[in-house]
Amino acid sequence: MSGARNFVWLDPWTGAVVERRTHASMSRGDRFILAQYSLRTGGYLGWPGRTALFASGIALAALAVIGVFCAAGVGGATEPGTAAGRRGERRRRRRRRVTSRA
Repeated sequence: MSGARNFVWLDPWTGAVVERRTHASMSRGDRFILAQYSLRTGGYLGWPGRTALFASGIALAALAVIGVFCAAGVGGATEPGTAAGRRGERRRRRRRRVTSRA
């Protein structure tokens, strides 16, 4: 595996090796966390992978903003020329007919 990482812990005063951990000796959880780190920092896919992760993050934020605007009714979704606007007009006309009969 090209993204495999090995770890060595050293004693800061003596410089002696305290512990060595190879990628093969790590648990599945440790390897999974290392894979997430390598994916995030571009260790697997390089700058195209980083760019794709950046674009997906921006898209997620944009979807949240668009959802807020749609819920607030901001934008052209309720304009008379759009399908949603025409449905709204039909509903309003039905309500007027029902209320004017009474």
